[in-house]
Amino acid sequence: GPAHIGRRHFELFARRRRAHAQAAVVVQRDARGAAGLEDHLPAGVGVGVGADGRGDGVGDAGRGGAHACEVAAIAGERRGRDGAHHLQLGRGRGRAYADLAIVGDREAGGGTGLKSHDAVAIAVLLVCIRHVGAVVQTVQHCIPIAIFEGIVGLHQASRYIREEDTIILDGILGIVLVDPDKNTLAHYQKKQKEEKRYYLSLGRLKKAPATTRDGITINLQANIELPQDFDTVREVGAGGVGLYRTEFLYMNRQAPPDEEEHFNTYLKVLKILDGLPLTIRTLDLGADKQVDGGRQTGPVQSNPALGLRAIRLCLKEPGLFRPQLRAIIRASAFGPVRLMIPMLSHLQEINQVLQMIQTIKTELDSLNITYDHNLPVGGMIEVPAAAICADMFAGKLDFLSIGTNDLIQYTMAIDRVNDEVNYLYDPLHPAVLRLIRTTIKAGNRAKIPVAMCGEMAGEKRHTQLLLGLGLREFSVHPAALLEVKQIIIESNLAELEKMARKVLFSTSGAEVAMLMGKTGPAKN
Repeated sequence: GPAHIGRRHFELFARRRRAHAQAAVVVQRDARGAAGLEDHLPAGVGVGVGADGRGDGVGDAGRGGAHACEVAAIAGERRGRDGAHHLQLGRGRGRAYADLAIVGDREAGGGTGLKSHDAVAIAVLLVCIRHVGAVVQTVQHCIPIAIFEGIVGLHQASRYIREEDTIILDGILGIVLVDPDKNTLAHYQKKQKEEKRYYLSLGRLKKAPATTRDGITINLQANIELPQDFDTVREVGAGGVGLYRTEFLYMNRQAPPDEEEHFNTYLKVLKILDGLPLTIRTLDLGADKQVDGGRQTGPVQSNPALGLRAIRLCLKEPGLFRPQLRAIIRASAFGPVRLMIPMLSHLQEINQVLQMIQTIKTELDSLNITYDHNLPVGGMIEVPAAAICADMFAGKLDFLSIGTNDLIQYTMAIDRVNDEVNYLYDPLHPAVLRLIRTTIKAGNRAKIPVAMCGEMAGEKRHTQLLLGLGLREFSVHPAALLEVKQIIIESNLAELEKMARKVLFSTSGAEVAMLMGKTGPAKN
């Protein structure tokens, strides 16, 4: 980086995320709120804002932008009576980058006073924070700093950011530069152009097989959330969908979706995929995924990440779970579907789900409704207990999928969204790597596939390590898929397996990183 990075800078303490796009945005104040910003948004970016009981939105030709505006407007209208402000961000062909609710309850006296144009500015900043070297030039109205801090974890930001400041958000280093000099600004603008050329160059890999130098083909699939995102699966050459999150069906509504809504949604997805496999994760609500269509009653949980969530919630409330199970089983008659259960920790949970599935199949048989009698049922390994007992789980299931986001959180005993302790969130911690290896070995012994669908799978700096540990199925965000494929193509598994054996004897994440550095993973 440049020797001089500006008069003021501070670290972004929130856990950094790898960016997958580029943008340069000039935000102008506009008394009309969201309107008038079309000319200032980067290509493919749409920002939708719902505030004060009404919905405002702006988007471009990108399907993601249009959908973001639609969802945000509806959310603003629905949540407005509660004094909430809802932002939905989208980029390109349906890729939703964020779904955030900023709450200000004026009736309780703690209102944010968030105005529509302020919300738009925040939304644009949130788009940019996921972009490498994104530059936001001259924010010409004062963004409520309290809201800004609450979103990105910039404590004491008001000491550094002033009205009309130029700020640079670096998603790789995890820093924000305030009031940079010309050299710094030029450096990041050059970096933007280089990143853009790099991502454009990856397009040549769309039709290339994900095969290593020593001839081993890796199953490379995509993580998807919204139905509008499914076009990107084919655009990046994914081999299917390894994780279809279904929580969006429950968002911004009072009553949960019924069986027919689930069923029709899955049919549309299967039609778009046209023969590509679809892995549907059952409802994973609770903890950081609280939506209106989920559980409505019950006491406030002091630690929701360890409480009633995911499969625990589903088994406690079968009326919420059975309609989805029935819809998935029925949809299996129309394409290659797999059913995946989140957050398993006990064999009894698997037994209960399998019994429910068998009961539903018997019901469908009596009604002469067709379905795939060999529908694969798998489970997510997100809890250390499940990883340690993966051999027992593998004996009951057809496949396993490692969810590293929660697995790391629970292994390290931290709240991954708490910026005071998230420095402990370390994918390379020896305990995490040993749990991953244990799970893969259990799958191999049971002769069932093991995938990884957490963020770690999409981080290119971890690709070679995971290959060395024996992972042969990756499910990643579509924007990361071609980067991961490039590293797979450049890798030799025999060499990586030797490296991985050394890594498993490491005593720290830093030692693992050093060993990986000597191996020389691909760089752009």
